[in-house]
Amino acid sequence: MKERQEYFTNGFITRRFKRSKSLERLNTVLLEINSNKIKEDFTLESKYPSTFDLRPNVYDYDDVFLDILFENNIPLLLKSLTGEDLTLCHVQVRRSIPSDTSYMPWHRDTYFIDDRIVGNVPPAHKIIFYPTVENESNPKLEILKGRFLKMEIYFLSP
Repeated sequence: MKERQEYFTNGFITRRFKRSKSLERLNTVLLEINSNKIKEDFTLESKYPSTFDLRPNVYDYDDVFLDILFENNIPLLLKSLTGEDLTLCHVQVRRSIPSDTSYMPWHRDTYFIDDRIVGNVPPAHKIIFYPTVENESNPKLEILKGRFLKMEIYFLSP
């Protein structure tokens, strides 16, 4: 199955970032954040139980968060998968602390209540990077395959 067909059929694809200096830098920055070694004027704020989001924003924290996207041709990948010129609207770093339960139950970001739309239309296309931190591999996210138009791209550590 071609990648575009897989994206539409499953609702997601999985890829790996290219091994590069940017990927090394990204992993280093994420390890520092995970160790609470955060730059001045930035904080980790809790939005959900057992999670901490980098604030006030990610793009000012380090250029690598955007560099890695362009180095891996993500805008071109998204255009080839969706047929659209999409605009990056949000970059987030979320630190999650191991817990017996997920901080977020199963959900969709876009859905209907009666005839009212909740969330973005069309739905957002998410790019989620799950690094291997300190050589541990813990379950991160459960994904439901299927054509229910949730469009996401996941990157795993090489």
